Amino acid sequence: MQLPCEVAVRKILPTIRALTAYILVKEYKLSIYATAKLMGITPAAVSNYVSGRRGRKYLEMIERNQQVKALIKKIAEKLVKGAPPNEVSKEICNACATLRGYEETCPPIDRA
Repeated sequence: MQLPCEVAVRKILPTIRALTAYILVKEYKLSIYATAKLMGITPAAVSNYVSGRRGRKYLEMIERNQQVKALIKKIAEKLVKGAPPNEVSKEICNACATLRGYEETCPPIDRA
């Protein structure tokens, strides 16, 4: 049995990352390197996301969902404003949960 978050990691999160990277580079005019640093990924990954080589599989699903598009813009805005990682993670979980059709967010991860 696969949990919803396991499926999301393979299918939905790459698209959320791709759109977030695209917004940061195209709308906020950040460099690929600055975007990579903000997102905690490599510049090569950002380049692949922005060019469409990665994360395009579920793009249409997100493009049709205005609520999720707004959440992704909020993710980008929080990254630019230097929001704490837990705030950004919460927004990513909200976008993912919305795409999966759930009202609740992913349960918090206990790292203790």
